[in-house]
Amino acid sequence: ARGLYGRALELFAHAERNLSDAERRMLHRQPGIREELLTIRYNSACVEALASVGKSSPGAPANALAPEVAAACRDAAFAHLAEAIELGWEDRGHLEQDADLVPLRGDPRWTELLGRIAK
Repeated sequence: ARGLYGRALELFAHAERNLSDAERRMLHRQPGIREELLTIRYNSACVEALASVGKSSPGAPANALAPEVAAACRDAAFAHLAEAIELGWEDRGHLEQDADLVPLRGDPRWTELLGRIAK
């Protein structure tokens, strides 16, 4: 899943390469595109959060990771969540309940991220 979401984001970036910032914002406001990007960003965050503890799913056993790899995965997860929020993610309750995101909850960035979404 990690590779597929990454590839989808690469394709979006390629499609947007020659757009101005205004054109990019307008494109992101298009209903179908906004939802697709939001979903890809959110799911990418889930995949990266699980990868940060060496898991492929919430119930899977954890594999040992080098600290720098775990940190890079957490950073990527937070970046994807921030982008999802910027694109319009508003379901704070879902974020708080999503088992995929448990690995992020101890990080100080988690509280800041939740603060960007109204209760």
